[in-house]
Amino acid sequence: MTRTAKAPRARLSSQALATIERRQRDGRRRRGIRALVAVIVAAALAGGIALATRAGDRSAAEHVIPAQGTPHIRADYYGTRDGTTVLSGGNAPHTLDLYADFLCPQCGRLHKALGTAIEQATESGRLQVRYHMVPLLVDFSNPAGYSLDAANAALCAADAGTFLPFHASLFADQPKEGRRGYDRSQLTDLGHRLGITNQTFDSCVTTGAYDARLRQELTRVSADPALQQPGARNSRFGTPTAVADGTHLVDLTTSDWLDRLLAS
Repeated sequence: MTRTAKAPRARLSSQALATIERRQRDGRRRRGIRALVAVIVAAALAGGIALATRAGDRSAAEHVIPAQGTPHIRADYYGTRDGTTVLSGGNAPHTLDLYADFLCPQCGRLHKALGTAIEQATESGRLQVRYHMVPLLVDFSNPAGYSLDAANAALCAADAGTFLPFHASLFADQPKEGRRGYDRSQLTDLGHRLGITNQTFDSCVTTGAYDARLRQELTRVSADPALQQPGARNSRFGTPTAVADGTHLVDLTTSDWLDRLLAS
């Protein structure tokens, strides 16, 4: 009686074990399929991103930088080169030193927000501006070098009396950090469409005439304690940086800093 009673339970246990093993095999198979699908999807996404990046780079290589005029300011305020700095405006009650990199997104946003107001204050005689081209992000384009090429080209444009429109054009159509920047032929073409016709400009851009001086200036400003951003751990120089009246580091996070400077 006892053996007869146990027999059905033994058969049920074998069936249960078989069911469990089958479910485990099915689970492993499903997990394998999901892993394979994940790999395929990841590869497809990576391939799509790579294709989009290459397409974007080809587009950037063929891009014509739109030429920006500055109709609100006279040509005699377009800026005069002094070393690696460009001075705009004559004697004024206030001065502003602006340190910027043409690849720096924050610098682009600053120019779009206040560039016109700064130029108008310069032309009205209330402000003198010293523009410092700082190739801080020279390694952050692909290929590297746009930051330095753009800074050099802007100084070449200053020699040709066309700094402010050239400066405005590069910020109005700014390349993305980490992607392809404009090459020297595109920078030269921009100068031509802004009215620069002398071959000295072309040679200045294509040979990197001011590259060495710009690198020296980057080393100098990076080590200047007066230009270190305060209040942050491991404070260091960054762009954009602004200095008012030669002494006061401007807090660019405040929206009314220019109004307060002009009113002081």
